[in-house]
Amino acid sequence: MFLYNAALIAEAGTTSKLNNNIVLVNVSPEIQAKRLFQRLEKNGFSPENISQIVSSQISNQFTTEQKRDTLANEIKKNKHGEIIELQSPYDEQDLEIAFNKILAQIDTFGELRFAGLLNRV
Repeated sequence: MFLYNAALIAEAGTTSKLNNNIVLVNVSPEIQAKRLFQRLEKNGFSPENISQIVSSQISNQFTTEQKRDTLANEIKKNKHGEIIELQSPYDEQDLEIAFNKILAQIDTFGELRFAGLLNRV
């Protein structure tokens, strides 16, 4: 199993590299802008540049609905895949549910879950 952290998977059209199994984290534009602002500020950008960059970047990204539609179309086209959605902010239980859904997709015979159980004993 590979986990690939990329915010622009739908925009870049790279879902097939991930076997069309995607965890879609729904983040509000306000939180996206705040995170980007903090990252740019930490890297030494001026406040004027930060405002321009944030505005440009957020407006060029797909909305969650556009991402969901793009991903669903890829899944339909390839006849394989699943979108697992998380709403930000999320907690440990949400992550565990998402992880178990991913595991169920790739572990059709239960070997990984059985091996994990044995390792705990």
